[in-house]
This record gives sequence, structure tokens and C-alpha cells, in this order.
Amino acid sequence: MKKILLAIAVILILAVTAWAIPPSPPSSGSGSGDMAKATYDTDSDGAADLANYMKSVATTGKISITGPAAGSTRAKTMRDADDTILELGGSYTPSGTWVWTSAIVTWPTFNQNTTGTAANLSSVLSSTLGGTGVANNAASTITISGAFGLTFTVSAATSLTLPTSGTVLADDGSAWTDEFVLCGETTAGEKRVKSCGAKITQLTRTIYLPVAYFEDGAAAPAATAVTASTRKIKTRAFDGASNENLEVSFTAPMDFKASGTIKFRVIGYVTAATAPADTEVVAFSLAGCSNGNSDALGCTAGTAVTSSLTVAGSGYAQNDRLATDWSAAVTVTDLAAGETVQAILIRLADSTDTYVQDFAVAGIEIKYIADIKTEASY
Repeated sequence: MKKILLAIAVILILAVTAWAIPPSPPSSGSGSGDMAKATYDTDSDGAADLANYMKSVATTGKISITGPAAGSTRAKTMRDADDTILELGGSYTPSGTWVWTSAIVTWPTFNQNTTGTAANLSSVLSSTLGGTGVANNAASTITISGAFGLTFTVSAATSLTLPTSGTVLADDGSAWTDEFVLCGETTAGEKRVKSCGAKITQLTRTIYLPVAYFEDGAAAPAATAVTASTRKIKTRAFDGASNENLEVSFTAPMDFKASGTIKFRVIGYVTAATAPADTEVVAFSLAGCSNGNSDALGCTAGTAVTSSLTVAGSGYAQNDRLATDWSAAVTVTDLAAGETVQAILIRLADSTDTYVQDFAVAGIEIKYIADIKTEASY
């Protein structure tokens, strides 16, 4: 009986020992043994890792598998070809043809090429005479910004012809409160828009003052007389040997440019039998000041400026008209629109003027810059 019990105990001990010792990994070699080694490993703690890792047969690296959720079974189909698995943060250059049959994709912002033909257009929109072509889909807009802002919609095939040079519309920074006009041009069947030139805000105007309006100065010329040769005109003859002068007053126009100046010229007639010869000079000067309300009549005139004519050739004869050239700008002291200008006209007989005969003055012409006024200033 003791021998039977001892045999049973030995059998139980052998069975327990066989169950506790884990089997050795399959040996390396060809066939299915390599696959078993690629998917079975142990850490240094001796615990089995089959449930957590896959190990390469060529390296010590391991792949960790996370998921799926407990109780879930997920099928992943591997492509039957050698390739590299795309991963987050990687840098790749995809090749080959990718066919998207049906997909919803959220794209990031690309550094896309802006040349070529866009979708739904048969060809690139391009300029024929200048400018830049635009490739875009239908129902797009083109916007011109600035003082002459314009936006229009391209809803179909559209042809836009630009000039070969110059500026279509220029913004000089000024504020426009009234309407403006585009200057049009049609050349060889092409309708264009061209620049009208600089915008007009000022005009040049003149005032004519007959000598009969003048008063005697400190050294007055001859009295008013009628110069006649079929036609008649009143003149006053200035001496050719000594300076003589007259004074005249006139109202500065309401459109006179603020802080502006004037220019002048003298208009007269050759009344002497000896006309001015080649290179001889007829010269006058003008100075002036302005009186506003409560200003004294005796204002101080500014610097005198000369207007002269140097005769070229011998084209003048008795009773011929002679006008001096326009002077440089004359600064009239305190000049302002609506005020009374007091001007002094002098023949420079003892200096610049070299024509020794009397010269008959019919009047002077004043030139000034006029600001464009609106109806509100009427």
C-alpha cells in the first residue's frame, strides 16, 4: 500500500513540474519557426510580451500595438506590395497615380502654383495689349482700388483689352466731391479709356486796363490823345529820354488765387516817324499794393518787375501795334480777392529802355491765376 501511494506522489510531482516550466521558443531557421520568433519575445523581467509587441527578426526594435477597444475586432488590409507606412509629422514625396473615387477631405493652405488653367475654364485669360492675365473660375470678381474704386464680376468668357503703356486711371491723392469725366478713345475698332491729363482746379485769366483809366503819377506822360490810322484808339505818349509814370486802380477778381501774384505786359503803338530798330528795347515796370476794408489808400508798393520787348529785325513802322513780353511774377503787397489794387506803371527810359522816341501806351494787360469756384460762392 505504501508503494502505491509513493508512485502516485511521484506522478503528481512530475505533472506539476511539467506544467510550471514554459516551453522554449521555437528555434530559428526556415519555415514557420521564423514567424514565431518575430512575434514572441520577453523583457528582462521574463514576462511574455506576445500580447503587447511585435519584434523584427533583424533588429531589437519592437512595434507597439494600441487598440482596438475591448471586445472589438478590426480588420486592416495590407497592400500586397513593398512600401513605407505614412505617419504623422513625416516628410514624403508621393508618386504614382492616386485615384479619388469618393472622399471628403479638409485641405490645409498650400503654396500652390498660380499659373496654368483653372478648373472649368477652357483656356487661360490673358492680356493682348498689356497688363496681366487672370486665371480663375466663372463668377469671379476683379477689383480696382483707390480714389476710383471699381468692382465688376466675370461670369463668362470675358475679354479685357488694356493699353500697351501708360496708366489707365491714376490717383493723385486728392479728394473728389463732384462728378468727373473719363476721356474715351476709339482706335481701329478698339474702345479704350485714356487719361484726360491733370485735373483742372485753376485757370489763367487776364484783365485789360485801358490807359484812359490811369491817373497821373509823379512824372506824368503826355495827356490822353487819339491815335488814328483809319481806326482810332486812345493813348498816352511816354517820353523816350526820362522816366514817366501813371497810376491805376482795379478790383482783384473774386476768383483770384489766395496768396497769388500777377504778371503784366504793355500794349501800345509806334506813333513816332522813326520806328524802333533791330535790338532796341521798349521797357516798362509795374509795382503795386492792395487795399482792403479799413486799409489806408497810401499803401506801400512791392518790388517793381520789368516787362520789355527787344526788337528783332526792322519789322516795325509808324502806327504799328507793339506789345511787350509777359513779365515775371509781380508780388502785390497784401493782395487778396475782392480788394482794390493800386499799381504804378513806369517807362524805364533812362535804364533798360533804349528806344529814344516817344511810345504811345494804349493800356496794360494783367494775367492772374483763378481758382475754380462752385455755385455756392455766387
